[in-house]
Amino acid sequence: MFKKLFDSYDIILFDFDGLLVDTEPLHFLAYREMCSKNEICLNWDFVRFCQEAHSSAFGIWKAFQKEFPTLLKKKSKEVLYQEKKEIYQELLKTTILKLMPGVHALLQALAMSNTLSAVVTNSALSQVEPIRKTLPILNVIPLWITREDYPLAKPAPDGYLQAIEQLGRKERIIGFEDTLKGIHALQAAKVEAVLVNPICPEGVKGFIHLDRIDHICLNI
Repeated sequence: MFKKLFDSYDIILFDFDGLLVDTEPLHFLAYREMCSKNEICLNWDFVRFCQEAHSSAFGIWKAFQKEFPTLLKKKSKEVLYQEKKEIYQELLKTTILKLMPGVHALLQALAMSNTLSAVVTNSALSQVEPIRKTLPILNVIPLWITREDYPLAKPAPDGYLQAIEQLGRKERIIGFEDTLKGIHALQAAKVEAVLVNPICPEGVKGFIHLDRIDHICLNI
């Protein structure tokens, strides 16, 4: 099933949250709890959260500023984000995590191939490590670039450029992302980009303009 993919590329790059592991609902819940802690009712559904959080580097904070201005008057974005991260870390301890559809088979096949691979994520090492311990098949991917490893977060290409440098620059590189800011990061790194949207790719295109995307698929 994946032989053509592995034969066609020297390097495969992966995002993490929402692409390999079903953690995005936890991030949503952490934001809701952070807002509640600060006397704000985040009355969005999950699709709305994804639209705001995944469109740009500060998309969710711009939406908060517009809809809940009192939230950012009480505390800085940095303080609020730290609260959200702490809530998320606690949720990781009590939640049964699972891979996204198709990922287990992909990783099994990747383990049998000679294709180089890496994960590039905006998440911190402290958020990634417990998930890798819970789902050890993720360790088939040898190189992990977390937020501490590069200067600018997605949509900047810094993380992907670092991964490519460490793996050794190759001509045939493909990357998989589930967010628009991730797609922009791949494109800025001059990597063939695949948007994997398990909900509805047409819906994604409907709320924000897309630059060139090489592929759109429903799942890996």
